Amino acid sequence: GHLQNAEAHLGFAHRKVMSKRKGESKDGGADVPDASATTAVTHEAIISGEAAGDINEAGATDIKRNLETVRIQRAVCEAMPTEMPQNATLFGDLPAQCEVAELLMVNGHFKLAQKVMDFLDLPAVELCIRASNQIATQQARNGVGGSIAPVVKFLQAIPKLPPVEWDSLVSNVVNIWIIEKEELNADRSAASQLVPFIQDERCKMDAMILIGNLQGAFHIAQRLGSMQDVLHINSRAQAVGDQELLKS
Repeated sequence: GHLQNAEAHLGFAHRKVMSKRKGESKDGGADVPDASATTAVTHEAIISGEAAGDINEAGATDIKRNLETVRIQRAVCEAMPTEMPQNATLFGDLPAQCEVAELLMVNGHFKLAQKVMDFLDLPAVELCIRASNQIATQQARNGVGGSIAPVVKFLQAIPKLPPVEWDSLVSNVVNIWIIEKEELNADRSAASQLVPFIQDERCKMDAMILIGNLQGAFHIAQRLGSMQDVLHINSRAQAVGDQELLKS
């Protein structure tokens, strides 16, 4: 209710300011308010819905930004009416804003999370890494009920990061999945579905070795012309008794 009231007040204020500016332009610029009298809409006013008629004295830019913040916050509340902590709000400090974006991604609201990060200029790389770690850990620890599918969906949905950061994110998720599954003494092969997302060949080879796909890793090592990696993979194959690879 408060957000709806704030949106209505701010929308009215913005229209009124813009209408007044158009009128001043026609009248030759009379009655322009003193810049020192211009006040921003406060967080308390937005939350309490007390942004009243005198708001028209605020700068149009401030009003427009506050209006957009309210609209995005409303969308967040509608997308996650119960899951979002009370202190996680777009009107809070940077950590609170970052928590909103991270939780949106963890819960599958990728487009809205991207909108929040773009609008508030939040550290996208850091937040994507945090969200991916959380999703992978939750799913891997969930035993029978866990699935690699939410991790794959996350990688498909988020915008591509710079190459080095992207491969680091995917490789880290592979590591998390394998470590968590080893602790549960469970099958870790589902992590192979993440390998195609890795762009760098060497990073892809390292991920395959971790997963246990020594055949795939061996072929990459051959393509790279790395005798050291070929020998390393052969030694791993001997340790696990991979006879098929040892024949090649």
